[in-house]
Amino acid sequence: MCSIALTATCVNPVKALGLPIDEDKILFDYKKRFNKIVSSNIFSTPAELRSNKALRDSIFDYINSQGTSVTSPADTERLWAQYILSKFGSRKAFDTKLKEGYLSEADVKARFKDNLTLLKYFKESVEPKIQADLSKRAEILEYADSHDIRYNSEALKHEFFNTVESYGGQKRFEKYLRDNYLSIADVFYFIKSDFISPIIKEDLFEAKLKNDPAYKDSFEKEIKEYYQNHKESKFHIEDKYYFSELFIPKGIAKDAEIKSAMTKLLADVNAGKPIPELLRLYGSTQYYKLQAPLTKNSKLYSDMIKNALIGQAPAYISPVLENKLGFYILSIDRIEQGRYLSFEEARDQAYNAVKAQKLKYMEVPVIGQL
Repeated sequence: MCSIALTATCVNPVKALGLPIDEDKILFDYKKRFNKIVSSNIFSTPAELRSNKALRDSIFDYINSQGTSVTSPADTERLWAQYILSKFGSRKAFDTKLKEGYLSEADVKARFKDNLTLLKYFKESVEPKIQADLSKRAEILEYADSHDIRYNSEALKHEFFNTVESYGGQKRFEKYLRDNYLSIADVFYFIKSDFISPIIKEDLFEAKLKNDPAYKDSFEKEIKEYYQNHKESKFHIEDKYYFSELFIPKGIAKDAEIKSAMTKLLADVNAGKPIPELLRLYGSTQYYKLQAPLTKNSKLYSDMIKNALIGQAPAYISPVLENKLGFYILSIDRIEQGRYLSFEEARDQAYNAVKAQKLKYMEVPVIGQL
């Protein structure tokens, strides 16, 4: 296996991006991988086979639930006889192998039927999906080449190296390739098709929007509908409360003494005494003019602050508030009134949201059809 560091003897990833891919080979590798997964040593001990009976039963139940019937009894017997001849050459050689391994024919046959059923399931249900996926990827790359779809090759290489890292580094990734009969070129084939697909979608969408007036009118209507349907949740600017706080922390005296001092402080605040004078009179008091505004859905401030200030008018002064940190007096300096964005202000956001939905469900390539 060549190094992902891509030395001179390795496949160059940039060149690999354009390599023709042998779909039959990839499908064959998938089959080998599948066979490796579902097949195990046919001559396991009887105890292991018996312990797996529940698993075998669950496999049959699952495959039947998918609508894939098991091979008929007559076909099973025929294939079983063929298997013995192809694997051992004769019935006598097979019986000898059974005796050597202290196995019964029933145990081995049960394992054979399991694998036969799973391979049949692969042929009928898995292989068509693989074929369809490979064909779709080939169409994507063919479309990209024939329409000169431009993409950032450096970003594509970066995507590949991110994939390597996602497997825990180079050595683990190389082991994954070996275990799954894959090459670097195979991996690039899949990464490149996934990378280019959204670029093609974008290209098709913009062309359709530019060249089809009816489609453009329909899209504009969807943008307006999106704006109306999400006006409250996405296009509403909340009221912003800018406020200050006077604070005395707990621990500098008994809570009752601090609260008594804060009550006197509140009376002086309500009387309009200047903050600098109050800070001199109440030496342990801290004063903060909060820079970040408070909003109804803000995660920056506690529920205590929200409950005290939301809905109040400018110049409002709270009563003495208490939490585990200390005692507070809050005052609203100013309120920036909330409003709804106009459609013109919200159009770009609504446009991108509707476009993203269309691109998400768009098949590629869909030449001239969205």
